[in-house]
Amino acid sequence: MTSLPVIIIGVNPFAIEVAHILQINNVVIYGFLDDDPKKQGTEIGEIPVLGNTEENTYWDLIGKTCGVFVALENPIERKKMIETIEEDRKTKPVNAIHPNALIANVKSLSYGIYIGAGSIISPETKIADNVIIGPGVTLETGVIIEEFLVSHDLDFEKGGANTFLVTLPGEKKLQTHCALNVGDNSLSINAFVIRKPDDNQEGVHAYCMSKNAGMYGIAFATNELGDIFLVGRLPLFAVTDRELDRLVGSVLQYSDSSFNPLLELGFANAIRREWAWRVSRGESLSNLDAFKHLV
Repeated sequence: MTSLPVIIIGVNPFAIEVAHILQINNVVIYGFLDDDPKKQGTEIGEIPVLGNTEENTYWDLIGKTCGVFVALENPIERKKMIETIEEDRKTKPVNAIHPNALIANVKSLSYGIYIGAGSIISPETKIADNVIIGPGVTLETGVIIEEFLVSHDLDFEKGGANTFLVTLPGEKKLQTHCALNVGDNSLSINAFVIRKPDDNQEGVHAYCMSKNAGMYGIAFATNELGDIFLVGRLPLFAVTDRELDRLVGSVLQYSDSSFNPLLELGFANAIRREWAWRVSRGESLSNLDAFKHLV
């Protein structure tokens, strides 16, 4: 912890929890900064919202007479703000660690880390800068996953202490939504590819089965509705940055490369109807160009 008073950037439930933890550790909260004009000039538990991050009066205190913690809820915005602080103010955010968290012989405990009440950090765990570990977490896997997602600038949100909801950008399939879920013994990944085919289900399933044998760490599967997913599983001891890169990369590769073939096999009639409707109305056919051979 720090001996300096701390400015917290962001006003939201996470920021309030950070303030609570710092106060428990006898750290003085100088105030909040938030770019929402409606929040400026208010108080949160007797702590003032001083202004926004553009006001030099308070911004210039960071790294001189005040420490800082970035409590923005959006991971990408938080990362950008931390980078700005490190570049402009030549300082790193302080840690906010609940005194009830159990931290055992970690390899490194760096800067800007949040660890909630009741969390247990296993021995030999390496915690990178600016990682958020929620209350009651007893794993190192979640830290590795979040660090991976942030370092690769992937859009994600937490769906609970042990679930990460990730949006992967593609070319054929513009977005692939997948869930990474940390269980007691393994990490599972589940990514939606297409809904249940309208036609030729046997052909669609045969295509998926033919791909499964050559895929790394994942396979095509269907749910009870007949929708098609990519699913995979890793034992927790195998979850590393490298393996996550291979696993998530496989999901993106096969979701994107299989998207058009699956649409062609399972929705040919729907594509023909859509083509005819657009032609009759003079609408653009640009995103159907890959299927013009079906017409």
